[in-house]
Amino acid sequence: MGYENFRVKDVSVLRVIENAKKFGVDSLVNEAVLNSLFGVKYDLSDDFRQNVAEIFIKLIKIEEDIQLSR
Repeated sequence: MGYENFRVKDVSVLRVIENAKKFGVDSLVNEAVLNSLFGVKYDLSDDFRQNVAEIFIKLIKIEEDIQLSR
């Protein structure tokens, strides 16, 4: 079994793992968990997607504000 078996093949999964490590979110460092989440097809309405996007925008703003206050 070579090293190539341990490399993440999906770039999206790799980005999530990198950010999870960066922000200390241990539950999202597991590639198998992420592959199971990315493997599901979600049927979300445009309104729901917009609401989720707004939540993440607010979370990013909070994160930036916290970093600026340090």
